Amino acid sequence: MNTWILLERAESVLPQLYRNIGAPQLSMLFDTTELAAYTEQSPILVTTDEASDLLKAVQQTPEDWPGLIIQSKHPTSVVLAHLRQILLVRFDDLGRGVLRYSNPVTASYFFPSCQPDSLKYWLGPISLLSWYGGTWANRASNTYSWRNIENPEAESWKPMDCESALDSRQQQALRCHQQDHFLYRWWLKQSDLCFSRGQQWLHEGLGYGFTKADSLEHYLNVRRDYPAADVPHELPKGSDEIRFAYLLHHLQKNTTGQEN
Repeated sequence: MNTWILLERAESVLPQLYRNIGAPQLSMLFDTTELAAYTEQSPILVTTDEASDLLKAVQQTPEDWPGLIIQSKHPTSVVLAHLRQILLVRFDDLGRGVLRYSNPVTASYFFPSCQPDSLKYWLGPISLLSWYGGTWANRASNTYSWRNIENPEAESWKPMDCESALDSRQQQALRCHQQDHFLYRWWLKQSDLCFSRGQQWLHEGLGYGFTKADSLEHYLNVRRDYPAADVPHELPKGSDEIRFAYLLHHLQKNTTGQEN
């Protein structure tokens, strides 16, 4: 079984690699793709083996080596070609985009969302995919862990010459990733607030039709200030300012009624 580590690009990655290996076998993931001009931001595929000092370092201190551990019986050229094939993907409503699956947080949303039939496509020649991480909720609760996904059909896999398309479950998983990231950055500025409570409020705000970042943050701030009050079933039509004024009046009235 061949082993590689696909590392996210960080300032410390290359110096760490040369300290641990000396002369690592590196491939820049973006090379030969439409992203070749951004090679300085490219994840790095490192050829290694199961007994290497690098793999041991990744397993012992995974926080220092964000990325994926990849195992396959196929050669580097085949695995690298597949990893490049699934970089650029099609969305139903947004056209094309880059799937940053090498990021452990993204991987924690994306790969578990794949059904068996689609998972064998996304893993392709990869027999075992491993990473240390989790969702933004996991980060908020400090519950990161090792995750593994097996592909029993890797040996019989045949490459397909077509651009990758995300299904509805995968697109929803990536939207959840973006929303949780937005919430996480807001949550970091709060004190003694459960992340899941923030998720509830964020979903409320989205349900009311607040989609702009400023409006969603405003909604979260309002709910933080009035956490116990019941929200209205719906808000009136109009600008966000009008709707927030109605919401604030309702929450203040509701809170006063609870206190009396």
